[in-house]
Amino acid sequence: MSASHVSAFDVFPLLAVTRVRVVLDAGFYARVLNVFGGIIGAVPIDKSAGASTRAQVHAAAVDTNGAPMLFFPEGWDTNGRCLLRFNRFVFSVGVPVVPVALSAAVVGLPLVPGMLGSNLVRELCWLFFAPMTSWTVTVGSTLVRDNGESPEAFAQRAQHAVGKLNGAVPSGWTDRDALKLRRGLMARD
Repeated sequence: MSASHVSAFDVFPLLAVTRVRVVLDAGFYARVLNVFGGIIGAVPIDKSAGASTRAQVHAAAVDTNGAPMLFFPEGWDTNGRCLLRFNRFVFSVGVPVVPVALSAAVVGLPLVPGMLGSNLVRELCWLFFAPMTSWTVTVGSTLVRDNGESPEAFAQRAQHAVGKLNGAVPSGWTDRDALKLRRGLMARD
């Protein structure tokens, strides 16, 4: 499953719908989710390890005893109206991908993250103080990498498929662009 990323808490509405194993950056996992990793079915990976990591993810993805693999290829959250450029890693593994579009509406609070994300403190307020958050999960048809299709082209095709599911506009912005913006927002607030 390749899902859009609208908040830091996107795994929870997906876990409410189905059991999944979440592919996470090993560094992020070690710093933030080590305690909760088993609960959310985390599969920490080091993308810089190249072929050995792809083999690890491929083996986990085709394990028929396990839950589907979930990957957030944007690498960062946005407001759901824009999609960051999808990271090509998961699209180089050699497994089919199911596009998933997430959208969230906060009832009772005027929290609208910017196109490239929001201040982390505001997101925490959203999680803990919003009277109600309404999530929509839309699942698309399975995509398979075409013969001769590069991982980048497959990632772009998946990005457009997710965009069609919820009307989000695919962009060329990266997770690094979003991080730079978030750091600026944090410094300003």
